[in-house]
Amino acid sequence: LPAMRRLALNTGETICLGRVEEKGVRIIECLVDEEKQALHISARRGMRVPMLAAAIASCLLASWPVAKREAFLHSHALPRFTEHSIMDPEQFLARVEEAARTGVGFDYEEYLDGVNAVAAPIYGFGGTLVALLWIVGFASRWSGEALEHAAQQLREEAMTISSALGNNSIGSEQVPK
Repeated sequence: LPAMRRLALNTGETICLGRVEEKGVRIIECLVDEEKQALHISARRGMRVPMLAAAIASCLLASWPVAKREAFLHSHALPRFTEHSIMDPEQFLARVEEAARTGVGFDYEEYLDGVNAVAAPIYGFGGTLVALLWIVGFASRWSGEALEHAAQQLREEAMTISSALGNNSIGSEQVPK
């Protein structure tokens, strides 16, 4: 919660923490600094976000071995959530590789129209993915440099949480090959 509060205060956007489940990610906590922005994205605790929703999908699949993610994306059709959704498996795999390399996954109106997001994995002892932390905001005010800056803060917070949970790996070293 302290990390989520810092992110909400620094970005003015909605911060979500989710537990990975078989078919998606269950939101277990959601926080927003209502004093910073009058309007914000809301998400209720307990809501399940589909596994292949853009920002969380790239982080989730990046935690898998390369062969498993390739096989999965070639055997499962990518859903079209919006007109911006990535439908090509190779392009989606490139996004997953980027998330594996950088430690963050992005969503540019790919899951919800008018909404951008950035997500980061939280790893526990032994490099096991235990949760995802992400930020969502309206694309009309949250993009470009602000989104990149938020991604950097998010990555740092997720790495600090992961370290506190016993994972001492950094960046792509966390990801099984």
